Amino acid sequence: QTAKQGRARGTFQRDENQMLSEFKDFIAKGNVMDMAVGIIVGAAFTAIVKSMVGDLINPIIGVFTGGMDFTNSYIVLSG
Repeated sequence: QTAKQGRARGTFQRDENQMLSEFKDFIAKGNVMDMAVGIIVGAAFTAIVKSMVGDLINPIIGVFTGGMDFTNSYIVLSG
């Protein structure tokens, strides 16, 4: 083990300890509750958008396209 590797490993250990310390502070401040509320609101928003697209936007597009079914229509974005 070289001195450079030892310094790198020591730096990693300090970063890991600092990250753990910051995580403990984060939990202690009550931000977990804020995060949980954000996740719940995000899930509800996802359900609303999915419902709006499926029940409102797609039927309107279907009227203009002559009732075309978009269920199996997709565009490949990669390679």
